[in-house]
Amino acid sequence: MIQYMPAITMFTITVLITTLFFVPVTRFPQQNRLINFYWSGFWVFLAMITAFSGASSIFDLLGVNVINESNFVLNGVLLAFVAFVVFAWFRLSGATILRFIRNR
Repeated sequence: MIQYMPAITMFTITVLITTLFFVPVTRFPQQNRLINFYWSGFWVFLAMITAFSGASSIFDLLGVNVINESNFVLNGVLLAFVAFVVFAWFRLSGATILRFIRNR
């Protein structure tokens, strides 16, 4: 049992931190549906990144060699997160500029 204690501790910490990323989504929903979509997506992606990196650390503590697979998945999630944030920024900025132009 003593050999599993670090993995159990890491699992508990990972679950707690991942759960904390859902607090802003549930406590502070945005009024605009589009902004709420990107607001929720931002926090869900952060939770996914935390969960995948925590799972990688847990497997490492248990002595399971998943370095290549976990790096592949984590890099994919990070790339998707960056693409999501950049696309959201362009879309929201474009919508704001168009609204400004139309109201002139």
